Formats: sequence, C-alpha cells, structure tokens
Amino acid sequence: MPSLPFVTFMIRGAALLLLAVMAGCYSYRPVSAHDSRLGRRVRVTLTDAGSADLAAHLGPSTMMVSGLVVENAGEAYLISVLGTRTRSGREIDWAGEQVAIPRPLVSELEQRSFSRTRTVVATIGLAAAAAVVRQIFWGPGGTFSGAPPGGNPGPR
Repeated sequence: MPSLPFVTFMIRGAALLLLAVMAGCYSYRPVSAHDSRLGRRVRVTLTDAGSADLAAHLGPSTMMVSGLVVENAGEAYLISVLGTRTRSGREIDWAGEQVAIPRPLVSELEQRSFSRTRTVVATIGLAAAAAVVRQIFWGPGGTFSGAPPGGNPGPR
C-alpha cells in the first residue's frame, strides 16, 4: 500500500499536470483585417503614427495593444483593451476599456490561437520534472523511502 506522502505527491502532481493542460499554451498568428471575429482575442501592433496619434487614449509610446474585438467594421477596430506594451517593453494591464483603433494606424493584426504543440511540449516537460522530483524524494535511498540509509531497519 502506498504511503501517505507518496499519495499526496501524486495528487499534487496530477493537479499540476491538469493545470498545465487546462491553461494550455497560446500563440499569436497574423490574420487579415477582415478575418478577426467579434469576441476573439487579438494583438494589434501600431505604426509609429498610430503610437503618436493614440497616445492620449493608450498612453505615451504604446506600440502594442491586446484585447477582445468588440467591433470590426468600417475604418476602425473597436477593442476592449486588456493590456498594452510600450516601446521600452513595459506592460500595462487594462480592465477592458474600449478604444477605437483606426485601421491605417495598425501595422500588424494577430489573433490569439491555441497551440497544441506548445501545450504538449509543456505538459511533457512538467511530467518529466515531476518524475525527477518523485525519484529524488521517493526513489531508492530517497529522503522518504521508508528505510534508513544502509538498509538497516533500526531498533525494534
């Protein structure tokens, strides 16, 4: 019968593995201006002019905006902004405020998509790390192996 620390370790390992699979890995892939669907998460890279023109709405030196497409019609994207990135690399979280971004001010539009390959690789890596930790702590001669070093069961 497995020991309680081993069972606890396995439950925690399974929970971490499940978390990795549920969280998944995502990547951004370029899409055409008319292909971004409502409610989809996108990342918009602004032109230099876009960064300057939208500074009053997005903050100075903003080069990238991520959020959900609220409207994709006419001459602008209406984005529910979840975050921005400045030219210096500083990331700023937003609470979903809506900002209209004119199409001519967009240099690149990318859509967030689930990456099966990255998720599989991350999950395998997490499982391998868990197996190594298990071997270190519960393997032969490990800290919790149940027998003292040298195989002597100790006093009775």
